Order: sequence, then structure tokens, then C-alpha cells
Amino acid sequence: YFDICYFSSIEEHKDEIVSKIKLTFESIKNLIPLTNYIIDFAVVGDRAIVIELNPWTETTDSSLFSWSTDREKLQKGPFEFRHLQSPKKNVRHQVLNVWKPFLV
Repeated sequence: YFDICYFSSIEEHKDEIVSKIKLTFESIKNLIPLTNYIIDFAVVGDRAIVIELNPWTETTDSSLFSWSTDREKLQKGPFEFRHLQSPKKNVRHQVLNVWKPFLV
């Protein structure tokens, strides 16, 4: 949800995270009564869970993807897991005050 947040442990566990997301998606995709949608996952412990299901529309936040430059990838795949490779600089003005004490 916070596309400006960097977590160093994600790269270290990337393959495991991707595997859990794909496994969860395969187990639920036939239960979703929609043809096109955007689904958000979180990995909690040993499994991935669905956070929310959104309509396939440009008003749905694409996070680290871009509707203009990544449209074909979003529509046709293949699956791609994206995360920040390094901390962003000068994000203090983009963060709610309640989170600022946690910034490095």
C-alpha cells in the first residue's frame, strides 16, 4: 500500500513471497466472479492473504506499475513482482505525520 516504503528483507525473501502469492491466487481464482480485476495480497507468516479486490480501471492505484507504460504487461502478463530496490530519498513530505518517527 505504501509504494514509497523500502523493506530490505523483501529482496532476500522474494522467491518465497512470489511462491506464496501465486499459490494463493491459483487456489482462489476460480472463486472470483469477475473477468478483469486487480487483487492485492499480503504475505503473513507462511501464507499470502487477499487484502482487497478492485475493479480493473485506471482509477485503481497501480502502485509500482504505471497504467501508461505497463498497460500491456498488466493486461497480458506474465506475472511480475515489483518492490523498491533501495530507499527513496526525500519522502518525508509524502508521509503522514504519524509515520514520520519511523523514517530512517
